[in-house]
Amino acid sequence: MNDAGSGRSGPSVLGIFAILAVLYLVGIGVVAAVAIGADGSGGGPSTLRVELGQWHIDTDATVAAGDVTFEVFNGGTMVHEMLVLKTDTPADQLPITDAGDPPVPVATGADKVSEDDSIGETGAPDMQPGTTRTFTIKDMTPGHYVLVCNIAGHYANGMRADLTVTG
Repeated sequence: MNDAGSGRSGPSVLGIFAILAVLYLVGIGVVAAVAIGADGSGGGPSTLRVELGQWHIDTDATVAAGDVTFEVFNGGTMVHEMLVLKTDTPADQLPITDAGDPPVPVATGADKVSEDDSIGETGAPDMQPGTTRTFTIKDMTPGHYVLVCNIAGHYANGMRADLTVTG
């Protein structure tokens, strides 16, 4: 406010108070955002939603390191499962070397990938169409992971997805 009669110039006390109030509220918002996490999780695990379909796995390609909860929905027309493998190999290049339940290496008739690098899965029994299953993997570290359905022949038919865990 500039009052020509008083010889004063510059902002008014009310204007300074308004600026300080805005800065205070912005500061509270920043502190709250840090406290609850960017995903609104309150510091808890990140949640990754995954849909298993007929011959595909749909999900986000990245998730933050730490505890990750997988919310897996079987949107297909037959039973499926989902495993999380820690590997540097791209999802479409895993060797099909195993067969059986549990999978073991075989010389002929392989129809599954190895589960040696599995760090988590939907578990037994296999998921019926229309069902959802949730599981959490603790302390996932940054790196490359692959999500697969390892029911006989499902991986070869396209049920795989790459996942990057960021630091």
